[in-house]
Amino acid sequence: MNQLVSLLSVLAALAAVGVAVWQIRRSARMSENANALPIIAALFNEMRSREFRQHMKRVATESPGDPPDEGFEGLPDEWRNSAYAVSYFYDYLGVLAANKIVDEKLIIGATGTTIARMWEVLLPYIESERAWRLKTYNGAASPGFLRYFEHLVARNLDLGGRDAPREIQRGIDLRSLPRTAAGLPVRQSRGGGDYQADAMY
Repeated sequence: MNQLVSLLSVLAALAAVGVAVWQIRRSARMSENANALPIIAALFNEMRSREFRQHMKRVATESPGDPPDEGFEGLPDEWRNSAYAVSYFYDYLGVLAANKIVDEKLIIGATGTTIARMWEVLLPYIESERAWRLKTYNGAASPGFLRYFEHLVARNLDLGGRDAPREIQRGIDLRSLPRTAAGLPVRQSRGGGDYQADAMY
């Protein structure tokens, strides 16, 4: 009888420890999420700002020509400013993802397509900048440039490449509206019932 009581006491103690560990982990996750929210809001506000969209458009649609030997500093002023703005933005996102300050799936699920597109356009100029730094930086300075941006691109590839955002969205059960045969969303009836088969304009 004493052995049974002892066993039950041990099991109760283990259960209590398990509950305490779960509560601590849950509290830590909630604290991390609360701390990340202002960062996420600021990042998405920046990404949707008129100025940043202009930088993205310039990088995507205007060509500065062949990569200069002097790296980014050899680029035309306006394009260089846009290249820095876009590159450092995604590098900062990469810092947050690599250090698990913000969930990388949140970043890639929302911006994976543009991350890959911007990297593809900027890569020759990034490589030129890295080569320039290797030649000109002294031994105490790191010639690394946009390593966190590259990390984010690599993780995007690991998670499915061009399909990564869609797979992440599917994983969180992101819903879609029914579509017509033409691929347009259909609209719901006013009474909240079944979806109607006419296009929503």
